[in-house]
Amino acid sequence: MEVVVLTVLALGWSVFVYGAAAHSYRSAAVVLTAVAALVAIVRLPGPRRWPRVPWPAVAAAAVLLAYGWFMVVNAVAEHSLVYWKFTELEDRLAPWAPGSVARRTSLRAMLELSAVVLACLAAIRATQTGAWRRLLGLLAVLGALVALTGTVHKALGAETVWFIDDIQPKTIFAPFIYAGNAGQFMNLTLPVAFGLWLSGVFDPERRAANGFWALATVLIAVGVVVSSSKGAILVLAVSLVAQIAWNRHRVWEVIRGGIHERGRRIERLVLLVALAILAVVLMVVGIGMVMERWHAFLAGFEKVEGPKTLAGRLKMIEILLYMASPDEASWRGFGPGTFRHLIPYMTVDESRRIEGGWQHGHCDPLQTVVEWGYLGAAAWFTLGGGAVLAGILLCRRGRVASHDVPLVRGMVIGLTVVALHSAMDFPFSIYAIHLAAMLMCAICWGLWAGRRHGGVEKWRDRGAAPEP
Repeated sequence: MEVVVLTVLALGWSVFVYGAAAHSYRSAAVVLTAVAALVAIVRLPGPRRWPRVPWPAVAAAAVLLAYGWFMVVNAVAEHSLVYWKFTELEDRLAPWAPGSVARRTSLRAMLELSAVVLACLAAIRATQTGAWRRLLGLLAVLGALVALTGTVHKALGAETVWFIDDIQPKTIFAPFIYAGNAGQFMNLTLPVAFGLWLSGVFDPERRAANGFWALATVLIAVGVVVSSSKGAILVLAVSLVAQIAWNRHRVWEVIRGGIHERGRRIERLVLLVALAILAVVLMVVGIGMVMERWHAFLAGFEKVEGPKTLAGRLKMIEILLYMASPDEASWRGFGPGTFRHLIPYMTVDESRRIEGGWQHGHCDPLQTVVEWGYLGAAAWFTLGGGAVLAGILLCRRGRVASHDVPLVRGMVIGLTVVALHSAMDFPFSIYAIHLAAMLMCAICWGLWAGRRHGGVEKWRDRGAAPEP
């Protein structure tokens, strides 16, 4: 029970306190994550307290931890965001080796990464039993609650999150300060909710649960539309097509059963109500508002007007490419979390001048290269890309139980579409999204290791049929 309570508390705080984006809230989220992870590692059942992890994941995580902490210990300088001044550090461990240019910021980033790695170990440990399904269920519920919270805020005309009198941008979608981040979190969790719905299609005893997950899926989709995030809506369309195409056999079973089977009246009713809610919301919110935002976005294409325009983001990508070049970050990197310390100095030159305030690069892959260098970025991409590949391989015939296939597919689709979105935004710079994505990666890695070595769950003994 303590594992459940601490997990709900850690994830709930990370999501509902502004996505744990601000420094003070983020620090509390990191502490809660570490405590919940340690308790889960000790208390979760299973034959191995430290479960098997595929060697590519171990190697990538070891590189990140070793290299990141070395950059903190061997820091080149300290930087003040108040006075905008670099203070060079003396008596470095290895003056010839890489080091962070903003020691305190990199220290916070590495404490955060260490807590997330512990959470990933706990998630991998959960794959030894059915606890991983409950963890994904919690993430899906959080996605639905974000959609509900944001929609209520929109309906009531709230100008700040939780109606707290504070200075916040007009692009809020509660509980996130930035609607794009809310859309990214919902797009990450929507395929999981969809997978939970489809996982019980062939189980008559799970009809009530299926109705709940169907409603959650539609609610999250509604939330993405209401958020009016242009990128999130585009990603939603891609995600829905991928989910329906990859799960077409089960989707057809839902349609066929809903039409012909008398015993599925409750499911039909729930689905019809959910679709009616979607239609009403689309009419109330209005396609016009969404189209208006798209028009304003495209109208500013020729102008460099900061982070909100496509031209501004393309200009920032050019700057990031320069920052990651061999003459700047190169293979070394400037240090975890140092982008916001560097960007004012990198845009002094007239050719790289850009308007607006940029705390994030709006391109997570390139920002990762700038901060971590080629070696660290390769380790990050191995963790994420390897998890997606492991999930795809798990979905092959006989690799995973039939009722788990839609869930694994949901994680693969969710991670992929948000990774694509990160090329023009900064989802993985937000703690709540970063933590949720890393937990999904850990589950994919853990399931792959368990299936290769013979996991605790003997699903073959339960007579599970492979996915058609």
